[in-house]
Amino acid sequence: TPPPLSVAAIYGKESLTGNPPAGFAWAPDSSKAIYRSDEGDLMAIDNTGKSTMEISHTRLNVLTGSPAAEKDRDHRARYGQADYIWGPDSQHILLNTDGELTLYSPKTATGLQIASTGMGSGDDPKFSPNGAFVSYVRDHNLYLRRLRAQGQEVSLSRVKEGLIRDPPPDPARLVFNGEVDWVYQEEL
Repeated sequence: TPPPLSVAAIYGKESLTGNPPAGFAWAPDSSKAIYRSDEGDLMAIDNTGKSTMEISHTRLNVLTGSPAAEKDRDHRARYGQADYIWGPDSQHILLNTDGELTLYSPKTATGLQIASTGMGSGDDPKFSPNGAFVSYVRDHNLYLRRLRAQGQEVSLSRVKEGLIRDPPPDPARLVFNGEVDWVYQEEL
């Protein structure tokens, strides 16, 4: 017979049910979910409970260039940001590691780098509702890239002309078009 539950057992360091999968995300069609295993592999579990490896951690490193930097991992953990996002068609996954955006197709097991934001986890990539575009933030501006036919990126906003220089511009005159400036992300 197991020992009776105590306050220390309930609120102690060890979880009563084990560690949950990191970054659990259902596909939009609810056919499967993906999560990171303890080894760093991207795992998939279908709606019957069958679990398979979607992308090994070594393949992820090849696709994304390298493992995420500590600052990127810390920021993602703090704000609950996953480093992968399902496409609305449930057929593509956007991998986001240290600002390198890679479109991955589980069906063909191929990946294509679509953008480099240089911002780590602050780039906020999003698919358009129809899955034809991806938007992201780079250098305080909002960008859009067409995914079909590997379209060029388009800047949807611009930092005021003439303000990006050395020495830094007057902060009161700088406009951050693609990101929140005066509100902390955790407040949203």
